[in-house]
Amino acid sequence: MACYERAMPNWRTWGVVSVACMAVLVCSSLHASDAEIARLLQEAGLRPVEPPSAAEDVALPDLSGAVVSLSEFSGSWLLLTFWATWCGPCVHEMPSLEALHRELSGEGFLVVGVSVDSPGAPVGEFAERHQLSFPLLLDQGKTAAQLYHASSIPLSYLIDPAGRIVGVSLGARDWRRDQGLLEAVMEAGASRSVELAWSRRAVPVALPVSLVPPTAEVALGKASPQVGETFPLDIRVRWDGDLEDYILKPPKVLLPDGVEQVSLSGSSSSETGAQIVTYRAVLRGLEAGDYALGPVELRYTPRFEQSPVSARVEGPRVQVLAPASPFSGVGLVMTGALGAVVLVALVLIRRRRRGGDNESPVDELTQLQGVLDGAKRSRMDGDAASCVESLLEVCSTLGEEDETSEALSAQLRELLERVRFGGARPAVSELDRLERQVELRVRSLSPHPEDKRLERVRYVADEAELSGR
Repeated sequence: MACYERAMPNWRTWGVVSVACMAVLVCSSLHASDAEIARLLQEAGLRPVEPPSAAEDVALPDLSGAVVSLSEFSGSWLLLTFWATWCGPCVHEMPSLEALHRELSGEGFLVVGVSVDSPGAPVGEFAERHQLSFPLLLDQGKTAAQLYHASSIPLSYLIDPAGRIVGVSLGARDWRRDQGLLEAVMEAGASRSVELAWSRRAVPVALPVSLVPPTAEVALGKASPQVGETFPLDIRVRWDGDLEDYILKPPKVLLPDGVEQVSLSGSSSSETGAQIVTYRAVLRGLEAGDYALGPVELRYTPRFEQSPVSARVEGPRVQVLAPASPFSGVGLVMTGALGAVVLVALVLIRRRRRGGDNESPVDELTQLQGVLDGAKRSRMDGDAASCVESLLEVCSTLGEEDETSEALSAQLRELLERVRFGGARPAVSELDRLERQVELRVRSLSPHPEDKRLERVRYVADEAELSGR
């Protein structure tokens, strides 16, 4: 009996050890299934979240006005997609999302769309026109967008039945091609049983830095410019990670009537662990008034993705003031100065017509040839941006006389945007082709030697006519 009593602690110890071993096996199984899901997602080009992060439970109205919480979809795999009616890539992937939802909704997989459109946007009409049957929620206050880092769209989260984010897709996809992948993911997690992980802390979901898309800020350089005066609009794009993580395209500022864009330039910088690209759009007010600038549309492509994503940032307001009266004190001074400038200009024109500084079309073409030579030197030095900029300067000076020259100018402008703002490196053959086309335009406009003689005769006749007066 004494021996039995002494043996009891040993049996209890073995029981504790057995329970601990079973817990370790369960945890190992969970980790194994998570690792398998991550491997499957990565092979298909989606970005796995390791370890999985708790999804934030938010409540949003649907198209009928009923409030729906995301945790109501617990027990099913969930593809949560942030989109907008104005987003081209979002519209492009909608048919494949609808096809995926129709195929897998009966197998425990749901698609839920979250619209980040502004109030009044025709989301319901869009859904009816595209025959969307999956749930659509409205995030007009951008509450869910902030919690899910949806500063760029389309952005999709793959959430498991327990409410954990296991994968992220940034950019448009053809989800019909991923049906087999998602079925394999569902099978890999089928044996897993974990407690619900939905978060209700109303804080942004925890994601690896590489999965957080860029954000943008817009600032006005001058609040009250006058009509005809230029003023800057700075667009600051920021993200964590490396500069090469995103290929940016120049932003597009949607301007109202009465304001025009004069130019756009960009520069990059870095802070501790962050990259910053600042664009400066130089604008000009054409008419006096109070204007809303924007929204500003950004488009960029993640390094490991094929399609671009879109972001829309609200712009500031600007008050364009009417010009000062010419009879005010400052106006009188400016009028006098303008009169002096006009007088000097007339004197210079008279001197030039008397033969002092005549600049014939031949001289202008000589200057263009110099710019063209500079483009060739820049290309040989490996400075593609300066080369394309010089070629575009020649085309702009010559003007767009026909469809061919207009197409050439459009090609150069598009290439300059890709090189200057997107970090593109054009092929040598592409630069050679564009350079030859510009050179042919310059040569085609070079006057014949006989034309030069006639040009001199014309200037002599003008001088004689002037002297006769």
